[in-house]
Amino acid sequence: MKIPNNYNTNTETESQNQHPGISFIPSILVFATTIDKKEKVVQVRKKLLETQGIHTVDVDLEDWENILRVVCESGDQAKVIEQTLIEMGIESKELT
Repeated sequence: MKIPNNYNTNTETESQNQHPGISFIPSILVFATTIDKKEKVVQVRKKLLETQGIHTVDVDLEDWENILRVVCESGDQAKVIEQTLIEMGIESKELT
C-alpha cells in the first residue's frame, strides 16, 4: 500500500525531518513518559528527529501520562526511541 501524495505526517508542533516524495507505511509509536516541561520536549524532539526514519515527534503535556507520539518508518524503532529516552534521563513505557 502506498501513502497518498497528500498524506501529511506533520503536527502543529513540528516536522523537520520530512522526506518529501518517499512513500512508506508509517508506524505510530506511543509512549507514556516522564517528560514534564516544554524545554524537555524541545530537547527530546531535536534528539529523536536526528534519528533516521523518524519523521514526526509530538508530546502531549496535557495528558496525565505525558504521551510521546512518534511517526516513523518502522515499529522496530521503538527500542531506539526507548534507549534515547533513557540516555536523556526520561522514563518511558510503550503503549500498545
